[in-house]
Amino acid sequence: ATPVDLVWVIGCTEKSCRYQEGSHRLAGRVKYAQKYLEEIGLEADRLGHNRVTPGEPKELAQVLADIKARLQALGATPLKAAG
Repeated sequence: ATPVDLVWVIGCTEKSCRYQEGSHRLAGRVKYAQKYLEEIGLEADRLGHNRVTPGEPKELAQVLADIKARLQALGATPLKAAG
């Protein structure tokens, strides 16, 4: 497997999602996976999620800018140097 620097899940807001159960479970599953990352020595901030209202390009653009800033702040994953 190839190490990646950041993984982000973008879902729809619960009110506008046709898959309400999946949208509802999103935060809990991401939080669970973040704990696992910490257990193996990686930053939990390398995994995250946002919910965006469908049809709102400005909202999506802001989320993408925030994700890019987070990636730049974190830098490359330590796994790349190890492998």
